[in-house]
Amino acid sequence: MASARQIRQLLVELNKGGMTIFLTTHYIEEAERLCHRIALMVDGRITHTGSPEELIASCQTEYLVQITAGAPLFAVLADMERDFPDLRIKRQSDNCVQLHFSSEVDVGPAVEWLHRRSIPVLEAKVIKPSLEEAFATLTDIDINTLHREKEGGKR
Repeated sequence: MASARQIRQLLVELNKGGMTIFLTTHYIEEAERLCHRIALMVDGRITHTGSPEELIASCQTEYLVQITAGAPLFAVLADMERDFPDLRIKRQSDNCVQLHFSSEVDVGPAVEWLHRRSIPVLEAKVIKPSLEEAFATLTDIDINTLHREKEGGKR
């Protein structure tokens, strides 16, 4: 009997060979990994279609960058908000913040701003919404309900 991994690999190979595959799954991560186009269904009706990237982009309302520094950030956060008026900052820990922007931006100026204050930036990563988050937003289903269903609960 073939494992799930072998079956997924076979589907990828058949698709690369030109075959169209119609896959139905409850596993959003599997759909995101295997599918070029996705149809979201709720109560038996297709509500949205598109590539994983299109579905995610259609519900993205802000852009998020997480910065991890080599020194505490709390002393400079008010100045940073003043110098970057389109920015909302959410503190994750003493050395980690999430920068929320209303539009896609170059994170370089924020990193340079910190460097000028002798705060080393260890990591700056863009955090994109997942397809699961897009599904919850587009279908108006609570993300916590999705997580409970994944664990075997009922909606």
